[in-house]
Amino acid sequence: MVRNLPRRSSAVAIRYACIRAVGLGTGQLSTPSERRAEWCRVALLVDTLDTLMVIHAGLRGKISPKSAAVMLSGTVFGAVVGAASIATNREQTQAE
Repeated sequence: MVRNLPRRSSAVAIRYACIRAVGLGTGQLSTPSERRAEWCRVALLVDTLDTLMVIHAGLRGKISPKSAAVMLSGTVFGAVVGAASIATNREQTQAE
C-alpha cells in the first residue's frame, strides 16, 4: 500500500496543477482587457511556484523522473507563455 503513495500523490498534484491552469486560463480569457495583465501576473507566479515545487519534489525523490518531466513540461510552458504575455503587454503599453 505504501508503494502506491508516491504515484497517487503525483497524480493528485497533476490534477491540482491542471485545475489551477484551467481556472487561471478562464480568468485571463473572460476578464476585461484592462484587468487581463493582473491575471497574467498571477498565472506567471503560480506557474513559477509550481515549477519550483516539481523540481524540489523531483530532486528529493518524492516523484518519479517521468512524472517530474511531464509536470515540468506543463509548468515551464505556462511560465514561458506567461512571461512572454507580460512582456508583450508592457511593450504595447509603452507604445501607446
